[in-house]
Amino acid sequence: WDLETGECTRVLEGHSWPIWSICLVSPSLLASGSDETVRIWDLQTGECTKMLEGHLETIFSVCLISPSFLASGSEDKTVRIWDLETGECTRVLEGHSWPIWSICLVSPSLLASGSDETVRIWDLQTGECTKMLEGHLETIFSVCLISPSFLASGSEDKTVRIWDLETGE
Repeated sequence: WDLETGECTRVLEGHSWPIWSICLVSPSLLASGSDETVRIWDLQTGECTKMLEGHLETIFSVCLISPSFLASGSEDKTVRIWDLETGECTRVLEGHSWPIWSICLVSPSLLASGSDETVRIWDLQTGECTKMLEGHLETIFSVCLISPSFLASGSEDKTVRIWDLETGE
């Protein structure tokens, strides 16, 4: 969209099911969806330049974790780490018992939330879950870093919780 004129400047077509998440990796745009793929789109040409495949169900969230790596969270209960250059999945983070709805980078960790009512903190170097934040009563649809030490999470239980990342409370 052109923000000044309100005109649509380009339509990117290729996904076979609804799109749930997008992320800018200039000069490209990443889009994920119910077709179990992350597609990398060249914003200049509108062409899909790469397709990342490996999730077994809908991909609800994508997050750039470095200039060369992307994380994706899925209904298949996993977070996958992707090398954007090769398109290969380099790591699978497993531990959630229900679908993952939102992921957020808190370098050097990744936060993932989902239908298991938890926010898990993953060490990106080891692939280990280092902390689990519990307190919501229903699915956590969104997580967001609000300062270097604090996280906000929004849930189907109609609450936003603020968490201290050091203590987990």
